Amino acid sequence: MATLMNISLLSDIIKYASGSLVVGCLITVLGVFLLFFLIRGFYPKSTFSPLSILTGVVLVILLAIEMVPMCGAISLKWMIDDYEHHIDSFVSEYAKNTAMPISKQESIRLFEMASNEFPLVNQLIEYAYVEGGNAANVASDIASAVDDELNKFVWYAIGWSFLYIIIAAFIVIKTLHSYKEVKYKRNGSGHSGVRTHSRMSGRHTPSKF
Repeated sequence: MATLMNISLLSDIIKYASGSLVVGCLITVLGVFLLFFLIRGFYPKSTFSPLSILTGVVLVILLAIEMVPMCGAISLKWMIDDYEHHIDSFVSEYAKNTAMPISKQESIRLFEMASNEFPLVNQLIEYAYVEGGNAANVASDIASAVDDELNKFVWYAIGWSFLYIIIAAFIVIKTLHSYKEVKYKRNGSGHSGVRTHSRMSGRHTPSKF
């Protein structure tokens, strides 16, 4: 399952789950801020270098790529009952009452029909189907399969996010500047900020000539 957010997915999130976009971006910003706050707390005598700041910017982008779709997946999980009812509406009462068997191809067709009403499902999940099911419980079976796939998507996003954070934290810590180093660079060439002055004592060595 791909974890990178493409333009189509972003546009669908903005259109159908704009709250997920806001929450995902908010989680991203707070997460990066907390990371830098903790690092500053553990290294109070250091300051962030330009490379540290650049690492933070890259981390914001990478986390947003994971957090925004993850929030979209969570919002879909909250609507899984509606999704199940929508699938159920496509199954005739006759088929339900007779417990008519449902083939894999038929369950995929039901998944695709229901996903037209929930476009984010198609963006986050390639397909879902059941085998050996029947019309009486096909809706709940497909909805359960979709919910399982959404769970996997969420955990994948969390896993990649933690990996990005660990790598970013390592880079930021390694690129920290100490205050002494910053002061040294500001004063230039290793000279201290104290200026020294000298002058001749006024006594002259007699000339030999």
